Amino acid sequence: MYFNVIITTAKLQVCLIKPKSVSIENGTVQDPSFTEVPYLRFRKQLLPHYEVSKMPLSLGSHDIARAKESTVFVVNSLSIEKFLSEFEIDSGYTNNRCLNF
Repeated sequence: MYFNVIITTAKLQVCLIKPKSVSIENGTVQDPSFTEVPYLRFRKQLLPHYEVSKMPLSLGSHDIARAKESTVFVVNSLSIEKFLSEFEIDSGYTNNRCLNF
């Protein structure tokens, strides 16, 4: 088993916003709140296609979207030990879909 991890010396921050505070006109956000974090998980659908024929027919569109997801962890270099000690894999792990973090 392997996982994608980027280790950086950069300070990692997440921005907490209220969706209604985003201006539709110019994309700016009013009163954003930033919090420094030791690591984060980035999930994105990176695959342009997926072999749906191998998937059970009972899966809905949400399940298919999750099957296409790829996960990359970004870890601050000073937090590697914390990241590794808190990293867990769910017993139902398949295709990066069931990571407990």
